[in-house]
Amino acid sequence: MLCISSKSRSLLILLLFVSACGGAQSRRAMRSDWEPQAFFPMEKGRVWSYLVDTGEGESILALHRVVERQGRRVALKVDGGGVSQYELRAGGIYRIDTESWLMRAPLRVGQAWSGTAGRKTWVEARKVRLQTAAGELGPCVVIAEEGDGRMIRTTYCHEIGPVAVESAVQLVSSNERVVVEARLQGYQAGRKP
Repeated sequence: MLCISSKSRSLLILLLFVSACGGAQSRRAMRSDWEPQAFFPMEKGRVWSYLVDTGEGESILALHRVVERQGRRVALKVDGGGVSQYELRAGGIYRIDTESWLMRAPLRVGQAWSGTAGRKTWVEARKVRLQTAAGELGPCVVIAEEGDGRMIRTTYCHEIGPVAVESAVQLVSSNERVVVEARLQGYQAGRKP
């Protein structure tokens, strides 16, 4: 069993969600170009809860919430962590604090861009359906990131946001691979802008 200090575990959980976040879903028609904002709605007051498996035999509940929305700028807070700043742009969702793209339009399989910390980021899959504690969700898109010793896969579902995150990190100090997984437990929509 891998032993990680609580501080290291907290940092891994924070990285899991910063890198990267129910019930029945609407069946309304989706735009043909799959706009990123449709897969990560960020109206003020929206909240997601996740069960995070740290690989240490215990799971942790994590909450993420949109704490501020002013026009196209959004502040997302991870409980126990900091606030990440985003901007909703015509080209996708941009992370102001890391000066990188979270998602680029259009969301087509194989589309790639430079993400956080220069990691190669790409659309790995579309039209995925995923079973969660919040129900069966879809259609979803899977965004993969690779670089700086990390491999991160985030599944975003239409009108819901991030529903699953898997983050694998190769620890330099011990040369061990640590995998942290999070699954959506529930969500609550906020107030539409």
